[in-house]
Amino acid sequence: MKTFASTLESEIRDGDVLGRLGGEEFGLALYSDLDTAERLRSAVERIFVNTGVIQIRFTTSIGIALMQTEENIEQLMSLADQALYQAKDSGRNKAVVANVA
Repeated sequence: MKTFASTLESEIRDGDVLGRLGGEEFGLALYSDLDTAERLRSAVERIFVNTGVIQIRFTTSIGIALMQTEENIEQLMSLADQALYQAKDSGRNKAVVANVA
């Protein structure tokens, strides 16, 4: 978990905010877009942790909600969560942008 978090921290920019939501879920507030999410996903995919017995590889699924003008934080989190489940349901290890109605 520490390696994962430090990888994300090394890849985000000044002004971006990283926080652990619970369990293995993290939230990111980015001043960016899908390109940044793909860069983060790719960085996580390059993580290998050697335990001495096995080597552990990481992947991540990312749900993205782009702020328009009307959304509050709860709405954005809900949209991002829906996109996260789309990413997981469609094969994992990808970033998906939420569909805004």
